Amino acid sequence: MSGTALSDVLQQVMQRVGVGAQTLSKLTGVPRTAIDNWRDGTVRRPRHWRPLLRIAGALLLSRDETDALLAAAGHPRLDTLDSTLPLDDPDRSHLARWAVQRRRSATVRHELRAPAPDFVGRIDAVKRIVSLLSELGGGGGVVGIRGMGGIGKTELALVAANELGESFPDARLIVNLRGVSGAPLSPEQAMRQVIHAFASDEPLEDGLEALQRRYCSVLSGRRVLILADDAADAAQVSPLLTPSGSALLVTSRQRFAIAGMTTVDLGELSEAEAVRLLETSCERLTVEEAQLIASACGHLPLALRISAGLLTNDPTLAVSEHLAALSDHRRRQAHLRDPDDERLDVTASLAFSQARLDSASQAVFRQLSVFVGDFDTALAEAVVRVPGGADTTVVLRLLLRRSLIGYEPARGRWRLHDLVRDLARSAAEDAGDWVPAMWRYAEAGVRMAEAIRNGYLSGGDAMPASLAMFDLERPHLDAGRRWLGAHVGDERADRLLVADAVAIDSYSFLRHDFHNELQPMVEQALAAARRLGDQAAEAQLLNQIGHLALQASRLPEAAAHFERWLAMPRPTGDRLQEMRALNNLSVAYVQLGQPRRAITVSERQLDLARADGNRRLEAMALTNLARTLGFVGEPVIARDHLELALTMVREDGERFGECLILDNLSTVHHMLDEPAHAVDLAQRAYRIAASLGDRERMAEASATLSQALVPVEPVAGADPAGGTGPSGADEAAAVGERALAIAREVGARRTEAKALKALGRAYAAAGRSELARRMFEEALAIRTETGDENGAADCAWLLGANLLPTDRERALHLMRRAVAHWTGIEHARVALHAARLAELDGPAPGSGH
Repeated sequence: MSGTALSDVLQQVMQRVGVGAQTLSKLTGVPRTAIDNWRDGTVRRPRHWRPLLRIAGALLLSRDETDALLAAAGHPRLDTLDSTLPLDDPDRSHLARWAVQRRRSATVRHELRAPAPDFVGRIDAVKRIVSLLSELGGGGGVVGIRGMGGIGKTELALVAANELGESFPDARLIVNLRGVSGAPLSPEQAMRQVIHAFASDEPLEDGLEALQRRYCSVLSGRRVLILADDAADAAQVSPLLTPSGSALLVTSRQRFAIAGMTTVDLGELSEAEAVRLLETSCERLTVEEAQLIASACGHLPLALRISAGLLTNDPTLAVSEHLAALSDHRRRQAHLRDPDDERLDVTASLAFSQARLDSASQAVFRQLSVFVGDFDTALAEAVVRVPGGADTTVVLRLLLRRSLIGYEPARGRWRLHDLVRDLARSAAEDAGDWVPAMWRYAEAGVRMAEAIRNGYLSGGDAMPASLAMFDLERPHLDAGRRWLGAHVGDERADRLLVADAVAIDSYSFLRHDFHNELQPMVEQALAAARRLGDQAAEAQLLNQIGHLALQASRLPEAAAHFERWLAMPRPTGDRLQEMRALNNLSVAYVQLGQPRRAITVSERQLDLARADGNRRLEAMALTNLARTLGFVGEPVIARDHLELALTMVREDGERFGECLILDNLSTVHHMLDEPAHAVDLAQRAYRIAASLGDRERMAEASATLSQALVPVEPVAGADPAGGTGPSGADEAAAVGERALAIAREVGARRTEAKALKALGRAYAAAGRSELARRMFEEALAIRTETGDENGAADCAWLLGANLLPTDRERALHLMRRAVAHWTGIEHARVALHAARLAELDGPAPGSGH
């Protein structure tokens, strides 16, 4: 390379070794600006040869390569420097490496550079590779490291290979196979490189078989490790298999098999490893900033190194500005590249793999960008259109072989790395594939929601399985819904919004937040139904709006809504929606303190359900009727209705209904002073709620259990501690605290009030009067605020009983309020309450009157 400019020589060796200016600066201590100036020709030569020898040493250049580098800069060669420098000159230390090399046998070569100084983690992978290659050193063999572009395959291979000096003492060589480039190295070229490492002047034949014979002959009797970096396929690597004593370490983006090859599949760094890499490379990052950047980079080592380099080398680039760029998929692609090193470019690195795909596979790859999370084959088949009608699964497998998508066999799920998705989406938008694919994605989400509903309504084991499916696929359901929401007014979007809201009606209350998620969804669908003139859907969605008001404890609003709904003209034969409206209206009436109206409504619902043969709604009507009868003091009749309803839902395998009925049965048996049975029923209700993942029902059942653990008062308002030992009260308090925490977590105000009331009874039974009073006060405030007259009366009586020793006037006022309510609803035990109040209304103890 004599006569060649320094910029050309330096650029060539840096590209061959695969080191950029930033990494080389860290390895050598030579300023990056100096390296850049020499590489681009801005400065033609350094003033001294010392930095060039530091670079040559870091890159592990041979003696000839180092001489060429020195000559290109106009400096003396190694022999000249060795002969002219005095023996005591300190600069002779820079020549030591090549002086030793000259004295060695020409057959001993170590060409591996040091790994990047910021290499972190991968401890298990390094151990496995070192172990495998150590074992192979005695018998020949091959280990492959596979993974997507930028994942760190080469650095991992260098770390492992540099630890294997004792296992391969004769040579550790590296051959860049350039597998993803436009001109991959042929097997013949690769073998020539290895042979010339030991016999540099030997003339070689051109044929593959002749070269293989010489290749094996050169390696025979030696223990050599060959790092074949960036392999294209099995055809390129197979001829490089070594004889006994040596081994081959292969890195590749492609998944291929060679007889006897053991593979290590490389994934992203863990969050801790990614953060450590950033902190190692960029000192100005806080832990929180490093975590955010690591997440935005998808824990991909190449992206992390680029981010750290940009922030280190540009003090004007604020971390917040960098994070903002990473938050947008198009800006992220443009941002994740080093302007001073063309090899440090995430998009360009990943695009090498994409470019090798055929046109049909590229089309599939582009469409996969719509998926916001991992997905199964069925969803891919519903969304992706394969040109030429090829099998979607076949193309997915090809993309897996190219490391453009991943696959989890245990879950049967495919996935794209976030940065690969960015690449695919940009390509999809440019090709016009994005919008059609998103419409198919949204429609597939609606069909999935319908399938979940059908499974849920079929009951039995299908119910929890359907909810598990919802949990798994929710990212896709939400993404499709967001797309439709962005296109309201478009007839296609409106029809899908309506279908989606109707589909999720049966199970949405188990998974969605009522106020922040369901309310906007149903209101949006209702507007769409009205635009479409779909009266049947409008009627169902109006019913859902009322149900949401009921769940939010907006009781007067809910009751008024159902009353209007039942009075309005509806499509003929809309009996199911009518029965559901009656069901919800009955619940509202009970909580509003209008039990007689609730009984009338429940009886009407029961008649309709029986006439229609709908056992699910018949069980609902019986449950509502029983709950109302319990409120008016008829626990025996309530128990009989609930046991009949329980039989029905169990026959249908309706687990949610079973949970609800068991909870109500526990309350009834508590009223009947059957504590053991009440506790058992509440525990069973809780287990079912937990299996369904229904947090509100779990809170409800916990509150019911807490209530069951404290015996009912013989007369409402008597000492609730009677017959309860400290351990029972403590257990009731612990369960009540669990109920309260869950209720507050999910924002269930009615259940929160129930948990507070149960906690108050538990604290009172344990003799903790002040805590009990606070719980009753809070429960009463919620019951009053939400218009729950029945609940408010119960809490008023309990709070009054608690206040008698300290604030008799307020206590009696509260208890009178409760008796007035129970009198108005004709509670079966109102006479006992009234008698107790009359007794308390007499002269205060110790008054002397």
